[in-house]
Amino acid sequence: MTATFRPVVHPGQSDTLVHFCSRGRDSKAQTHAHLAPVERLESILRTMRLDAFPPHGADHPVVCLSESAIAGVESLLAGQMWAPWGVVLCRSWVWDQGGGPVWYVRDDVTSSARKALDARTNAWLVRTKPGDADWLHEREWRVPCEPSSPHLSLYGGALVAILVGDPNWTPPLGLAIEPHPMTGEPIEVGRSNPKHSVPRWWWDGTRIVPLGPVPEQFNPEW
Repeated sequence: MTATFRPVVHPGQSDTLVHFCSRGRDSKAQTHAHLAPVERLESILRTMRLDAFPPHGADHPVVCLSESAIAGVESLLAGQMWAPWGVVLCRSWVWDQGGGPVWYVRDDVTSSARKALDARTNAWLVRTKPGDADWLHEREWRVPCEPSSPHLSLYGGALVAILVGDPNWTPPLGLAIEPHPMTGEPIEVGRSNPKHSVPRWWWDGTRIVPLGPVPEQFNPEW
């Protein structure tokens, strides 16, 4: 059953969550650290999944997002803390996958709180201290994932938009396994994917410009 939140009535709330592909500092995700932000986005869209990693101060893998509508994304990008590449997800869909807002905890009680919680629950905590660990502006959500399968598959009504830093960028094709027409051996074949119909939010350096999906006649060669 899909979660139904009350309609957004506060400007600080949003029906959308954003997963940024870079936040302006070295990534602790060693499997992704060598990739440029746009390459990370293309990897997400090829595999249709977000890989999960343990956040600072915890050991359980999570996927991190920010509760942000267009105005919120503009504010975060204007601060140059993130690169303008990412995926925009439906808040209700994320909730249905086990996600939710993080628990911002005062620094002076963080240690005792962590000792009282198991590893999975610890992954929700964010240490908070003015002037030191002050992340309240991120309006962060997390989705804990199983260590044996540390990723969040994007399916159903997950994607609302794709955040891009280039208006001419187009999504990569999906991959399908099909028999080779001559040998019958299984091979990977590029195929269009529903993500080609997803709108794009283009950051022009000053504001977000909503763009439509990639035209149906577009047929890139990868």
